[in-house]
Amino acid sequence: NILTNRHTEISDAIEAIVCSHPLNISYWEMLAEFYLRANESNKAQEAFDYCLSLNPLDIRIYSRKLEAYVNTMDKENECKILRKMMKMLEDKYKETQQIERKKELIDMGVELLRLFIDSCLISKRFDECLELCQMILNMNNHHTICDGITFYSKGEIMIFMAECWLKKGFVKKSLDLAM
Repeated sequence: NILTNRHTEISDAIEAIVCSHPLNISYWEMLAEFYLRANESNKAQEAFDYCLSLNPLDIRIYSRKLEAYVNTMDKENECKILRKMMKMLEDKYKETQQIERKKELIDMGVELLRLFIDSCLISKRFDECLELCQMILNMNNHHTICDGITFYSKGEIMIFMAECWLKKGFVKKSLDLAM
């Protein structure tokens, strides 16, 4: 009861600040983070959505929104956010000329790719997984991504693809990739 009252007091106080400054993204982030930590995912998602309406290109907010989906095991929305984040990283990668920045974006992307592959497989989004794996193999031709240490090896990516083809009923394609 004391905790519930304290929780209500804090949420009311943060909501009052947000209402006083509805265009201040920092206050909306604070509200979203509060709800995320309080395991109120729906309210956190609403606050993150408002943050994104104020700044639709903030990958940091997408990553926090992603965490809420991961926490609730919402693989469908997790995949949607991951796809959007991957597209944003790809666009930023194409725009930048700085080699160090490109490396940072690749490192960030590798972490997202691992989560994305796992989410696609778990949620049985085999077409999306195949597309993603092919994209990774293509990217690997330009920059070593599939090193088997910090990310999956090329062989592991091929096994994921074989698993997807098998689950889709294409046994021959699956066998061709697995060998």
